[in-house]
Amino acid sequence: MIEEQRLVTPTDKGKDINEHPSKRCVILTRFLRNILVGVGIAIVLTCIEGGLWIFNPLHQFSSGSSHTLSSLLSTLAHAPLFLLLLLLQMIVPCALMFFIDKPLALRRYVRDVQKAQERYRVLYTSLTSWSAIYETSLTCYQDAPDLSTPGKVQHLSVLELAQELVNPVGGLQSHQLILGAPGAGKSVLLYFYWYTLLRRSRSIIFGSDKIPIYVPMHRYNLYLDTQTTGSSSEELVSGTQSLIHFLYSSDLVGMNHLRPFLHNLVAKGNILFLCDGLNEIDEKYRSAVNVEFAEMMGQNRNQFILTCREVDFQEQQLGQAVKENLVVRVYIDPLDEKPERSFIERYIKEQGAGKKWRHTAGQVMEVINHSRLRDHCANPFMFFSLLEVIDGIGTNRGKKIDTRGRLLRALVKHSIQNELTQSQWSNGTLTEHDVVIFLSELACAVRWTHSINALRIAVVDKKTLQVDCKAGCLNIPHNILLQLSL
Repeated sequence: MIEEQRLVTPTDKGKDINEHPSKRCVILTRFLRNILVGVGIAIVLTCIEGGLWIFNPLHQFSSGSSHTLSSLLSTLAHAPLFLLLLLLQMIVPCALMFFIDKPLALRRYVRDVQKAQERYRVLYTSLTSWSAIYETSLTCYQDAPDLSTPGKVQHLSVLELAQELVNPVGGLQSHQLILGAPGAGKSVLLYFYWYTLLRRSRSIIFGSDKIPIYVPMHRYNLYLDTQTTGSSSEELVSGTQSLIHFLYSSDLVGMNHLRPFLHNLVAKGNILFLCDGLNEIDEKYRSAVNVEFAEMMGQNRNQFILTCREVDFQEQQLGQAVKENLVVRVYIDPLDEKPERSFIERYIKEQGAGKKWRHTAGQVMEVINHSRLRDHCANPFMFFSLLEVIDGIGTNRGKKIDTRGRLLRALVKHSIQNELTQSQWSNGTLTEHDVVIFLSELACAVRWTHSINALRIAVVDKKTLQVDCKAGCLNIPHNILLQLSL
């Protein structure tokens, strides 16, 4: 039986974000920096002008009078108008710095995020570029304002839905909820949205488009954990400021550029929140987070795009808010045989020149259709996992890895072996066995702590890290974790 949960606000988190000491510190630091830069520009300009007057290289000033530093200072002392011009010359650069501060910060945010997106693509996807995303089919549902009118149903591709997000029909931007099975590609779809939106960087910088911020929900969950430390298990964090405080205090990519302007951007409705993995919020926080998101969506200022596993969403309390706010529900359809074959042909074609495939698309489809993999490969993650390993293990063995567990083990083994062939592991200090043991211990720690999304790892000493579990303490050699993180 789940205990009755009640919502509380942390002692120092219920305040307006403007009152936060770090907020004032950031504003003061940025103010002083802009002043110093403006004054520095004014000093440089003054020195250039003084040098031109003293040396008179183009003979623009009178050649009959002396042009020395002392004569320059004497002229300034007897001509107050020059001093007024110098003061104006100092004010203008300072005012210009304040004027361009926000656009420059947004430009730096876009630049850093685009670099992070590219790293994610290389590490976690098989895409050659974000624009070359595999076209899966989506089904979109949107309730009508009038309950007597049937809702709207659309069948769209990924590119069509992304384009509709950038250029909404009628100019009305609606919230979205992306639903699908584990491994259906919800995170990749959200990253593709992020990539598509940031391509309109000029519109973002000059304020005509909302600023997309990617928010991994497992990181938000860890933040809530830190805010409820010492509280009883049924006490939860609540309030519409919780998510904003998390973003303000987080080290998410690009947030250091947005932090000084975050509160004003949220207040003006200039943010598009890309919240990935609503199901990764612990059960004890879900009620509070659902209330928070429902309130923020009901304000109709900022836009939300959420992802969640379909089975978990059915158990969430967010359904009523989704209906009331006419949130578009986007379902990622399972793969069928026709797109699977075209994906295989494209995957083989996109392999580098140094990797020549030994099997054809027809042979891979035969493995899928003549084994229990047929059911598993309707899931994009399992499908592309098979493509990663099938050419290395061969079609005969491929038919034997016909369960989800066997396919995942084959993928992990293939990934470890492929990574260890890279130049940074040439010294041989880390073996496949070391990695497998490390991952096994982490899996045990995850099970013991019931933390499926993240683990808190404490530093014991320079050589050991430790995970506290109910079943005991797990010690992890620091050198292995350090090497794996590089």
